Amino acid sequence: MQSSSRVTYSGEVAIVHVIGDLDVSTAPELRSRALTVIDDGWTNLLIDLTACAFMDSIGLGILIAILRRARSRGGDVEIQAPFEQQRRMFALCRLDSVFVVHAENLSETA
Repeated sequence: MQSSSRVTYSGEVAIVHVIGDLDVSTAPELRSRALTVIDDGWTNLLIDLTACAFMDSIGLGILIAILRRARSRGGDVEIQAPFEQQRRMFALCRLDSVFVVHAENLSETA
Protein backbone atom coordinates (compact mmCIF):
# COMPACT_ATOMS: atom_id res chain seq x y z
CA MET A 1 0.00 0.00 0.00
CA GLN A 2 1.34 3.41 -0.92
CA SER A 3 1.13 6.42 1.35
CA SER A 4 -0.05 9.93 1.04
CA SER A 5 -0.56 12.70 3.49
CA ARG A 6 -2.78 15.71 3.79
CA VAL A 7 -2.65 18.70 6.07
CA THR A 8 -5.49 20.41 7.89
CA TYR A 9 -5.29 23.26 10.36
CA SER A 10 -6.93 23.82 13.73
CA GLY A 11 -6.10 26.94 15.68
CA GLU A 12 -2.32 27.14 15.81
CA VAL A 13 -1.77 23.45 15.05
CA ALA A 14 -1.16 21.84 11.66
CA ILE A 15 -2.55 18.31 11.57
CA VAL A 16 -0.64 16.03 9.21
CA HIS A 17 -2.77 13.00 8.35
CA VAL A 18 -0.72 9.97 7.25
CA ILE A 19 -2.72 7.73 4.92
CA GLY A 20 -1.40 4.26 4.09
CA ASP A 21 2.11 2.98 4.76
CA LEU A 22 4.95 5.00 6.25
CA ASP A 23 8.10 3.22 5.13
CA VAL A 24 11.29 3.64 3.12
CA SER A 25 9.44 4.29 -0.14
CA THR A 26 6.86 6.73 1.21
CA ALA A 27 8.54 8.52 4.12
CA PRO A 28 10.32 11.16 1.97
CA GLU A 29 6.96 12.56 0.81
CA LEU A 30 5.79 12.95 4.42
CA ARG A 31 9.09 14.54 5.41
CA SER A 32 8.92 17.03 2.56
CA ARG A 33 5.32 17.98 3.26
CA ALA A 34 5.79 18.34 7.04
CA LEU A 35 9.01 20.34 6.75
CA THR A 36 7.33 22.69 4.26
CA VAL A 37 4.47 23.20 6.73
CA ILE A 38 7.00 24.03 9.48
CA ASP A 39 8.98 26.33 7.21
CA ASP A 40 5.72 28.12 6.40
CA GLY A 41 5.42 29.01 10.10
CA TRP A 42 3.27 26.18 11.46
CA THR A 43 5.69 24.92 14.10
CA ASN A 44 3.20 22.93 16.20
CA LEU A 45 2.16 19.72 14.49
CA LEU A 46 -0.04 16.77 15.28
CA ILE A 47 0.92 13.73 13.21
CA ASP A 48 -2.28 11.69 12.84
CA LEU A 49 -1.58 7.98 12.34
CA THR A 50 -5.25 6.95 12.40
CA ALA A 51 -5.15 5.90 8.72
CA CYS A 52 -1.55 4.64 8.79
CA ALA A 53 -1.60 0.95 7.92
CA PHE A 54 2.11 0.21 8.49
CA MET A 55 5.16 2.05 9.80
CA ASP A 56 8.77 0.89 9.88
CA SER A 57 11.95 2.30 11.43
CA ILE A 58 12.44 4.65 8.47
CA GLY A 59 9.03 6.15 9.23
CA LEU A 60 10.01 6.63 12.88
CA GLY A 61 13.24 8.30 11.76
CA ILE A 62 11.29 10.73 9.59
CA LEU A 63 9.06 11.62 12.55
CA ILE A 64 12.20 12.41 14.58
CA ALA A 65 13.52 14.63 11.76
CA ILE A 66 10.19 16.48 11.70
CA LEU A 67 10.32 16.89 15.49
CA ARG A 68 13.85 18.31 15.36
CA ARG A 69 12.87 20.89 12.76
CA ALA A 70 9.76 21.93 14.71
CA ARG A 71 11.68 22.28 17.98
CA SER A 72 14.45 24.24 16.26
CA ARG A 73 11.73 26.75 15.33
CA GLY A 74 10.22 26.86 18.83
CA GLY A 75 7.43 24.37 18.17
CA ASP A 76 6.66 20.76 18.94
CA VAL A 77 5.21 17.60 17.41
CA GLU A 78 2.67 15.30 19.02
CA ILE A 79 1.53 11.95 17.71
CA GLN A 80 -2.00 10.61 17.45
CA ALA A 81 -1.67 6.83 17.53
CA PRO A 82 -5.06 5.27 18.21
CA PHE A 83 -3.94 1.68 17.74
CA GLU A 84 -2.16 -0.30 20.44
CA GLN A 85 0.41 -1.65 17.96
CA GLN A 86 1.45 1.92 17.04
CA ARG A 87 1.80 3.00 20.66
CA ARG A 88 3.74 -0.17 21.47
CA MET A 89 6.22 0.65 18.68
CA PHE A 90 6.83 4.11 20.18
CA ALA A 91 7.24 2.57 23.64
CA LEU A 92 9.64 -0.18 22.50
CA CYS A 93 11.84 2.42 20.81
CA ARG A 94 11.48 4.67 23.87
CA LEU A 95 10.06 7.39 21.67
CA ASP A 96 7.09 7.76 24.00
CA SER A 97 9.48 9.80 26.16
CA VAL A 98 10.37 12.01 23.19
CA PHE A 99 6.90 12.53 21.70
CA VAL A 100 3.58 13.07 23.42
CA VAL A 101 1.59 10.11 22.07
CA HIS A 102 -2.21 10.33 22.21
CA ALA A 103 -4.47 7.29 22.02
CA GLU A 104 -7.64 9.31 21.54
CA ASN A 105 -8.65 10.89 18.24
CA LEU A 106 -7.75 14.55 18.69
CA SER A 107 -8.14 15.52 15.04
CA GLU A 108 -11.87 14.78 15.13
CA THR A 109 -12.37 17.30 17.92
CA ALA A 110 -10.03 19.90 16.42
